[in-house]
Amino acid sequence: MRWKGKNRIVSRLTWEAANGPIPEGLDVLHTCDNPPCRTLEHLFLGTHLDNMADMKAKGRAGMVCGASHGLAKLTDDMARNIRSDPRGPTRVARDFGVSPTTVRDIKVGRTWRHLG
Repeated sequence: MRWKGKNRIVSRLTWEAANGPIPEGLDVLHTCDNPPCRTLEHLFLGTHLDNMADMKAKGRAGMVCGASHGLAKLTDDMARNIRSDPRGPTRVARDFGVSPTTVRDIKVGRTWRHLG
């Protein structure tokens, strides 16, 4: 939001209107995990590290990978089979319906790393 000639984050403005200035080094965090939220009861102050710890505690840390990813074409078992398949990437890719690049990335551990 534009406030006094500057772009400002609404949750920060809400906090400041109710509680005064935000101390240097602190951010406005959200108990509701909804950054656009401006409900005062959902806001609290903390450091960036506090925010990261809160994210981890709530199970929001890390990227979604492997079969859990919404666009995944493969299952974990399929990726394991690709990794252990001795054939060339083009033949493996055709059998699994993916590109040879995808096969190479799985084989060298660039993707599907979580499988070990």
